[in-house]
Amino acid sequence: MGHLYCRILLFTTSCQLWLQLWAKLTLKIQPSKKEILKHLSTFSLILLTLIPYLGIAQNLSPNVNENKTGFTAVPGWPQLPDGWELGKVSAVAIDSHGRVYVGHRGEHPILLFEPDGAFIRSQGETEILPRHGVVYAPEKGESAFLTILSESETKTGTLDSSDPREILVEETIRFLHGMHVDGHDNLWVTNVGQSTVLKYSPAGALLMVLGTADEPGEDENHFNQPTDVVLNRAGQIFISDGYINSRIVKFSKTGKFLKTWGKRGKGKGEFNTPHAITIDKKGTLYVSDRTNYRIQLFDGEGNYLEEWTDLGLAGDGSDEINDIHWGLDGLLYGVTGRGDSIVTIDNRGNLISEWGTSYSTDDEVTNDHGRPVARFKVPHGVCLDKRGNLFVAEVGGRRAQKFSRE
Repeated sequence: MGHLYCRILLFTTSCQLWLQLWAKLTLKIQPSKKEILKHLSTFSLILLTLIPYLGIAQNLSPNVNENKTGFTAVPGWPQLPDGWELGKVSAVAIDSHGRVYVGHRGEHPILLFEPDGAFIRSQGETEILPRHGVVYAPEKGESAFLTILSESETKTGTLDSSDPREILVEETIRFLHGMHVDGHDNLWVTNVGQSTVLKYSPAGALLMVLGTADEPGEDENHFNQPTDVVLNRAGQIFISDGYINSRIVKFSKTGKFLKTWGKRGKGKGEFNTPHAITIDKKGTLYVSDRTNYRIQLFDGEGNYLEEWTDLGLAGDGSDEINDIHWGLDGLLYGVTGRGDSIVTIDNRGNLISEWGTSYSTDDEVTNDHGRPVARFKVPHGVCLDKRGNLFVAEVGGRRAQKFSRE
């Protein structure tokens, strides 16, 4: 602030000197050579001090294609097989070879691509089954959440006609939600529609199922719409059982229940939609407590450490962070679902950058590559590879985007 004050003072002084020079010229009084040099030197100094501020307005909303963010959008990524379409893309994950998993809610829910976007295979069609979901308009002060119909209700698509609540969204889809690749290249997936967490081998074989399919609950054998999953170096499993139960559940590497913590609320260690979970090299867990507009930190035993609340975002509901992922540059990357932006946060909880803009639903053309790059429609998942390339999943845009690191 002091530097800005000095610049303002210099600018004011310059204006006064130039007014004096203009007055003399107007009155046809010839200024001395010394006076002219003094005015020119002062004006040059002013330009130099104000240059950093001349682009403030533009830098608030940088365009990724002008290389102001350090990333360049890769058009045409990925390449789908002929006739295939993406549903709502909710998650992206990277294995140790740089191959990219794209999770979406269409016919083939898990897609694997080479780093350049070439298609490798699909999986999950027999485990992640379509379910009928309804999102009702929330009560005042509450957040909207998904209601999953039972298997029999899904088949008929029937709803309780006596329910007075307004229906915001109603659809029958495969409700894949979050994904994580562990240190052995196994893929972990949260299946909100059936309240399960799935483990796949690097070759795509199903290895483990946590939770009981189509039986939502809140105990060691049941989840209720789990949102995300992450593993520590010891192979212990942490699941954010997030939409209904608002808790974190910990399992051993073999799938044995160990403990759980959290409940719905606003206090320390409480949650209102723990939507994403990630971990750093020290084993600290970071939970995006989405509807409480904060990130909470815990150790591996669930002990509360701290929370990041003053992230410098909009504060109007658009700063709900849908997903978080640590980059090798030591920054935490996140996506704001309603803010349609990418954010980076340092290891002390300070907002470092925010970029990206929205695009209207008029621009949504299913699975073409003509939609605007570096703009987002409800980004829901984010990850980075070893080279620092950024991948973003869009629920509203029904696509995955790749941004190469400059």
